[in-house]
Amino acid sequence: MLRESPNATTGESPFLLQYGIYPHGVLSLLKDNWTGFDNLPKSKTVEKYLSDLKETLEKTREFADKHAKRAQEQYAKFYNTKAVEKIFQIGE
Repeated sequence: MLRESPNATTGESPFLLQYGIYPHGVLSLLKDNWTGFDNLPKSKTVEKYLSDLKETLEKTREFADKHAKRAQEQYAKFYNTKAVEKIFQIGE
């Protein structure tokens, strides 16, 4: 369930970001089987599949980096609005 849930930072599931495809849990596999829907590539060569996968993973990495940076800026902005500078003296 965790691998299928969207991450708050990226808006996508960890599985999608790591493998470049949407995860299929037990219920989604059953649904695909019952409806006859099958999105697995059948006509691609291994070389083409790996090439496409590499390209997709690069795009996914760029997407995740961009969204993580944006989220980090929002976290810092939120934290900095309430942060107070602290000054300590020797011995404290």
